Amino acid sequence: MNCLKCTYKLVLLSNRRQYKCALCSNLYPPKDIENREFQKLNELQKIQDVSNLNLQRKQKLNQIRDIKKALKHLFNGKPESYSKEYINQKSREWRAKHREQDLKRKREYNQRNKEVVNLRCRIRNYRVRQGQLALELSEDLDSPITIPSLC
Repeated sequence: MNCLKCTYKLVLLSNRRQYKCALCSNLYPPKDIENREFQKLNELQKIQDVSNLNLQRKQKLNQIRDIKKALKHLFNGKPESYSKEYINQKSREWRAKHREQDLKRKREYNQRNKEVVNLRCRIRNYRVRQGQLALELSEDLDSPITIPSLC
């Protein structure tokens, strides 16, 4: 609660049952102050209610939109552009048409992310070696397995 003139805090005087400004010494009846506070609170509540209603309305519209899409897909089937095969085919066609641009993009990516690319290459090599070792071990299952000692 602030003073109407100087916006300083008001203090309730219990013996006089009025609010008094400590800076300008004006007296205000409690009903006026409480009404003003209620009006401010009511305005804030209205603003909050409107924003909540807008949010709920948007969510409801999104739900309706999703239901319409689902019904459309249910009766008409998904469009061809949603399938992975279609997307892969289109990307292959684009790469075939724009080969130089694609190679340039890949070179730039490799230069920017040289460490990541090198790490991926190492991981791929380790996986290949691990696969080869697994094949060798599976072929040697008939013979006893010996683990080399470290010492």
